[in-house]
Amino acid sequence: MSVILRGMPAGCERNVLMYPWFQVLQNLIFWMPIFFLFFASRFSVADLLILEAIYYAVVVLAEVPSGYFSDRIGRRATLIASSLCWLLAGVLFCISQTFGGFACAQALLAAGMALRSGTDSSLLYESLVRTGAGADIATHEARAQTWSLLALAFASITGGALALLDLRLPYLFSAIAAALALVLAWCFVEPGDETTERTGILQSIRLIVQTRSNPVLMWLLAFSVAMTVLVHIPYEMLQPYVGFVFDASAAGQANTGEWRDTPLISGVVLALTMGLGALGSTLSIRLRDRFGVGGVLWIAIAIISTIILSMAALVHWAVLVLVVLRSLSAALATPILNSVIHQQLPNSIRATYFSLHSLLGRLAFSITLFSAAAMVAHAPLTLELMRQMLSGFALLTIVLLPLLTLGVRPLNRAEHDAGH
Repeated sequence: MSVILRGMPAGCERNVLMYPWFQVLQNLIFWMPIFFLFFASRFSVADLLILEAIYYAVVVLAEVPSGYFSDRIGRRATLIASSLCWLLAGVLFCISQTFGGFACAQALLAAGMALRSGTDSSLLYESLVRTGAGADIATHEARAQTWSLLALAFASITGGALALLDLRLPYLFSAIAAALALVLAWCFVEPGDETTERTGILQSIRLIVQTRSNPVLMWLLAFSVAMTVLVHIPYEMLQPYVGFVFDASAAGQANTGEWRDTPLISGVVLALTMGLGALGSTLSIRLRDRFGVGGVLWIAIAIISTIILSMAALVHWAVLVLVVLRSLSAALATPILNSVIHQQLPNSIRATYFSLHSLLGRLAFSITLFSAAAMVAHAPLTLELMRQMLSGFALLTIVLLPLLTLGVRPLNRAEHDAGH
């Protein structure tokens, strides 16, 4: 570690410098383009959906406790624990042969995500505040997100290629990246002010409840939950969708033996998706300055809604041209959301509050997945069944779209309050 730290600034300046690299390592998720195929090669569709629902359910259970752990114990310790969980999860996926083993690996993956959620952004913001650059949070968030998405793009296409050799290899490479992230997390310094009072859990809950009087925070919470659900739908359905378009469309029923080219094609699609997302991160601040906070978020809503409705309407390769815009939606919204929220929260509840956002979003999506699993039962994954699932998701989108659109205009007030 002395080699890593040699020649780097001390204290919070080091945190700011290392933060984009930590995000790169955290986002070398080589299994992204093949997790559906990997699970489907071992379990039924219902078990597969349950495994995904387990992930989101565990994230829900761990979100607020992990946020409180971060606020109480510290950002550095929480990020170390997060990286360790991802390392153990990757190893377990490589060696497990049973549903129980995969469920444990999913739980570890979820715990790592929950521990990271909000803590990484809080470490960056508090480090910037300590260096006198807190007002630059949106710019730094956008820059780090750009590098993160480029890392995801590289991992997606590489993971798809590795899966052609063995579906476990992407998980092995992800574990190696997690190990490197663990080393970098160890090198962080705690950014919190030593004079800041650490609040107890009851006081933290009271302070969070008090935020309900802030209409901006309440709307952003609702927006965040809805967007979490919508953005994850194309991600969950991409691999079977690609499989039926290119490999299994003639047979009409997915069989892992027919998914010859799907891992690599999915990897390429995800790489393009993340590449466009990285472009969106670089544009988010300029778009905010031109259209306001509400305008950028409306653009994000329109993009993801169009993708879901198109996937439900048509199973065709041309729709993948729209699917690659999926990450652009989140990339535009995330830096703007975080910058507004950060500036309206005290340090003592920052990570806990962001964890609450993640908790409610993932709880909503977990319920969505459990509902889908109940509807398909143990039926094989046919083209018709996939279309039914996508139709259900499209109906959800139609319900949420007008509700999200109605609340966008008042968010320009948040831009004014933040001083932009």
